[in-house]
Amino acid sequence: MELRTSGAVLLAVPVKLHFGIGDREDPDPTDSDFYRDFYQLVARFENRRYEGLSLTKHIAENCNHCASTAPTFQAGLQAVLS
Repeated sequence: MELRTSGAVLLAVPVKLHFGIGDREDPDPTDSDFYRDFYQLVARFENRRYEGLSLTKHIAENCNHCASTAPTFQAGLQAVLS
């Protein structure tokens, strides 16, 4: 992945990036900016197809914000260290 500023390359290394959330982060998921924003952010990274970027995402089932910490952290470690 290359990070550029005014045409100059600041960073050019392989990057493993992991996003995770709980499926109960928002009290009303049927009308939630939270989930929409999450999926838009992930899609933005995927659509840009950065060279050297490996992106994974994890939705922790039956977890609110606090309960999603352990499963998303574990999934993130597995994703970036494998």
